[in-house]
Amino acid sequence: MNPLLRIGVIVPFSALAVLATSAQTVNEEAIKKAVRAETEAFYKGDAEGWEATWLHEDNCTRTIVSNNSYGTITGWNNFGPEMVKFLKQRKPMPIELKLENYIIRTDAHLAWVEYDQYMNPPGADPKTRRFSREYRVLCKRDGDWKISTQITHDPETFSANAQNVEANLNTSGYDLIAAKKVKDAIEVFKLNVKLNPNSSNVYDSLGEAYMLDGDKGEAIKNYEKSISLNPQNENAKTALAKLKNK
Repeated sequence: MNPLLRIGVIVPFSALAVLATSAQTVNEEAIKKAVRAETEAFYKGDAEGWEATWLHEDNCTRTIVSNNSYGTITGWNNFGPEMVKFLKQRKPMPIELKLENYIIRTDAHLAWVEYDQYMNPPGADPKTRRFSREYRVLCKRDGDWKISTQITHDPETFSANAQNVEANLNTSGYDLIAAKKVKDAIEVFKLNVKLNPNSSNVYDSLGEAYMLDGDKGEAIKNYEKSISLNPQNENAKTALAKLKNK
């Protein structure tokens, strides 16, 4: 017999239901906090913070799906240390982050989470914010939720619209930079500027390409234009200050 019943204490089912609901709410809020912390740490360049949100196990996976790329890596040791190294070297990227439309399935130690993710540079037009559908598997370890699986799906990249054309050209430009074809990248970024003259980001990218090519004057010109379109573009401000101090 339940010891509470043995001593004459009766706990109403409604009270038990309230307690169960309350515990579930607390659990779900902790899960939401964990997935948000991973994204925020990534864009802040907080390598230790990002690393702390993940399980470091062989069956962890990261998968990215978009219209121009697909990649999946299995095993923390196959992606974690390299990502930590990358985050320590990269510049922070300020973003406004909004997560909503959660679907959470959970038991005591395992959770499956789906949610919509919206990101934008601070102060940018909300209509241009980047959308992705995110999926995470989390496991509870020592009372904390840790990410085991990440799937990022960029559905908007499959649509034929001006925003995707801009993004795809920008990606192509950086692919050319990675291939050490900086002058070709400049031509792609110049086309993006022609097609999207009111986008701060295209001038930022063109400024970076000119900087890599050693053309200080054009780099400064394009970074200044980027800042005029988005005064909160901290990346352009940092690059511009370095150029002007040389």
